[in-house]
Amino acid sequence: MMQRFLIVCIGVCALTGCAGLSKEYENQNLQARLLCKIGGERVTLSPRLSYDLPEPFRHAACSTLAPGFIYRKSSAAVEVSLESVISYGSVQARSTSAAMSIESFMDGKGSWLLYPPDGFLDARLAYLALPGTQRPPNSVEKRQVHGFACYRFYRVNDLPAVGMQGDEVEYWCWEKQSGLSIPFYVSASQSGKAGQPRGDLDQLYIEPLFRSLTINPLPASTLAEIRAKTSAACAHAKSRFDQNLPWGDDYPDKRLALTRLHYCGYDVPLPDLQAPSR
Repeated sequence: MMQRFLIVCIGVCALTGCAGLSKEYENQNLQARLLCKIGGERVTLSPRLSYDLPEPFRHAACSTLAPGFIYRKSSAAVEVSLESVISYGSVQARSTSAAMSIESFMDGKGSWLLYPPDGFLDARLAYLALPGTQRPPNSVEKRQVHGFACYRFYRVNDLPAVGMQGDEVEYWCWEKQSGLSIPFYVSASQSGKAGQPRGDLDQLYIEPLFRSLTINPLPASTLAEIRAKTSAACAHAKSRFDQNLPWGDDYPDKRLALTRLHYCGYDVPLPDLQAPSR
């Protein structure tokens, strides 16, 4: 899966260097639109999920940093962001001050998403504990959100060296309406100058999106196509494992690879993800 966790202060550039990046465009992989033009419209691009964007994104000013709305076609993922001006003494730069990512995982490549909820959490935390990966969350909670069984990950993203503060919340949620057994993903993040009040990400972004969220039943042909792609991804992971080839970050005992293969349906033992590592 593509790791699209939207961290604090991404895309910082000088004011004079940002002009011309807000042009709308489309290719076979993604569609970029001006958020200021379409933020108030209901998002129906994903076959799996439809929803309204929270208020801050519905009334976005036109940005010179980025289009503000990106749709990734293969996985049916939407990324939205708001631009702000950050001052560093006499220097001003533009940064993403708020962002959301809503991921449907329609490309079938996320074989690690086949895990049951408890297995998913153990594997996710074991992965995040590896050196060089994304920093582990400050807190993890199990929550029911508007009828969805979810894990909530919360992470503080303060950058004191440059006088910035921020945080991020992620939700991994399971549903029964689409026909897929894999979770969907919603994240929200914010950044600003140190000392500014920090808004409540759940109240500002997560709750409004979930209130408007509709899960669409997927046609049998679509489900079959996704499952075939997932099976191919599992077979590829098994082939690399059999050849002793690397497949992403892992521990010396290959516990993450073995966990993936177990839930892919291969006859391999389920390792203890909590065992002493490294």
